[in-house]
Amino acid sequence: MNPILTLAEVTEERRNQLRSSIRASIDHNEPGEPIYQQEELAGFTVSTVVGYKNPQQLGSLDAEELAIRNFEAEVLSKTGTMPLATLPAKLWQDFCLACGLYRFENMDAQGRTGILFRHDEFEKKLLYSQRMEDTATKITIILMLLSFVGTCVLRLQKSAIWLPVGILTILCVITLIVLDSKKASKLRSNSVHEQQRRLWEQKRLKNYWPNLFDYPVNGNASVIVHFPTPPQEFGNRLLAVQRADYHACVAVTPDAISIVEGSYRPDAEPNVEPVLYVRSADGATVSLLAQFGDFPNEQAAITMAQKCAERYYANL
Repeated sequence: MNPILTLAEVTEERRNQLRSSIRASIDHNEPGEPIYQQEELAGFTVSTVVGYKNPQQLGSLDAEELAIRNFEAEVLSKTGTMPLATLPAKLWQDFCLACGLYRFENMDAQGRTGILFRHDEFEKKLLYSQRMEDTATKITIILMLLSFVGTCVLRLQKSAIWLPVGILTILCVITLIVLDSKKASKLRSNSVHEQQRRLWEQKRLKNYWPNLFDYPVNGNASVIVHFPTPPQEFGNRLLAVQRADYHACVAVTPDAISIVEGSYRPDAEPNVEPVLYVRSADGATVSLLAQFGDFPNEQAAITMAQKCAERYYANL
């Protein structure tokens, strides 16, 4: 089953259950469903009742459902497309965060969006980290080499064959260090192959968007992001969103994100999960309009959808 459809179904089911529970408590003059708060006591995590679901929450649930229905109807009217799901924005954000999906809500038409660190600052940080790793590796090799040479010197007293063996080993290690340096230099050049470039991009993502969402371009450094070429149906819905004057938002797995560098645009990778969605004017509701590809682990995503819906309404 599709995780997004599961999230929509579980959300509606949990909202209806909570509404019924509150109405039943009102009819029977009961305090209602308890609200729990977890705290640490003597090394144990315990739950204490800090309140009860009240009639005011019934009004909040009704207002939330009305907002969802109205926005869904608005999107259908303006785009001619029935949304896959329409959800509270907070719930959608929690689900994306739990599943490791990056949310891009501030992109312009060219894919330019804000980042936390400037590109050159990140490159310096990454290169410094890589150099430190290389230095640590070489120091380790040198220490091992010195240890081996010491052993050879001690054994020379018993057998002269250890001298040529030691010299040969030293030459081999020096050759390996030189080749490793040349290989590292080549991998960092502009002609680096796709797999190595992808590893660099994965590190960029964590530095550019540590909270898994992008930033407004104004006042921030920016980059251009690129996603895999979508199928025709996804493209048609994206065009419908543009014509309806909605701001297109995209949620994607890390493997679907590429940082555009000059004219370089990487090939699309299989098994990615871009999701197209739009936000309501007040930002409280989102409508998911299209998706393609698969979640990296669909069963885990379905389980997470259920947990997120439960947690959302438990804390409402």
